[in-house]
Amino acid sequence: MAPTFRWISQYTNYCVTVVRTDDAAGVLAAFGGEQGIRGGIEEAFELYHNSARHWPVVRIVDADGWCLAIEMDSFQGLRPPVLARLSVDTRAAVLGLDHLPEHRMAYAENGEVAGPVRVLDRPSPERDQFERVSGTRLGDSKPIDFLHQICGFPIEDDLVTFPGLVGAILPLLPSPSTVNSRVHSERDAKLAALVASGTDEQLWPVVSRHVKDMLEDAGVSTERIRFDGHLSDDSPTGKALRKVLAEEWMITASPTFHLQRSEIEAIRGRVHAASAAVALLRGGPRHAVAEMSHHRPGTLWQEQLLEELAGIDVAPTAAATVAAQLANYQAVTNRAIRIPPSLLKRRDD
Repeated sequence: MAPTFRWISQYTNYCVTVVRTDDAAGVLAAFGGEQGIRGGIEEAFELYHNSARHWPVVRIVDADGWCLAIEMDSFQGLRPPVLARLSVDTRAAVLGLDHLPEHRMAYAENGEVAGPVRVLDRPSPERDQFERVSGTRLGDSKPIDFLHQICGFPIEDDLVTFPGLVGAILPLLPSPSTVNSRVHSERDAKLAALVASGTDEQLWPVVSRHVKDMLEDAGVSTERIRFDGHLSDDSPTGKALRKVLAEEWMITASPTFHLQRSEIEAIRGRVHAASAAVALLRGGPRHAVAEMSHHRPGTLWQEQLLEELAGIDVAPTAAATVAAQLANYQAVTNRAIRIPPSLLKRRDD
């Protein structure tokens, strides 16, 4: 009998990951889940609705020496940190479809991740390079054939709907952000120049106090968060921050939960504060200040930082860089709000 793929047209916002292993519990752990139950689609939806924070759920099915991980309305399998953990001493591939709708795919082997890349209707250098790395060739095939080429069997209805290990995902911590500090004013520029010029020894004690203040202002307990040493996903600090970051799911999940604006803003504040802590502990004080510059409300904290870092000598290269960033922002802003003179004429002219 020919394979059937009705699930492709029935499901939206899905992510399917295949991993060369028969250790379903290990796959669940790599996703960030700690305990699971045996069940199918109904059990997955029930677990999702009953979890304390409505965390995303993954169902893991054993399939001929491979594990198939199925997510609905979440795309944790496409995250490089998850794929790196899934592919330790093995290989993994993932395909996701979001609401746009747009397919994305990624591949990983022995912890090295390629992608995610978009599955375009036409060939592209990005897709060609990805196919060389993964050893696949889509051509005019359907996106789901990418997984078929990796694992050797079709991802058909019977497999996707089969019962497996179901668990709620506590999303892994993000990698350090490479975003630059916001430079929209002279105050922003002064702070960015000081931070770029200072050493980690000069910056760390000051910035870590501000990150702690940001967490406490957002209502996040810092009792289990240590601001020293290496931050891992499974450490007490890592788990505490992961639980806070997971709250973002409540305002980004589909369907959206019925929350008041004040509740949404409170969740965003907690998530932004936890993101600043992760940036500090994984990337250093410069990453943390960049994160705060985009998401910490008000300017009082900036004034305090400027005063506390006043002893740092600003490097000429740092001063020139932020001056150029500020000039570029002002030029873009001026162009955006420029009004043609003809529109400024009085009506009776």
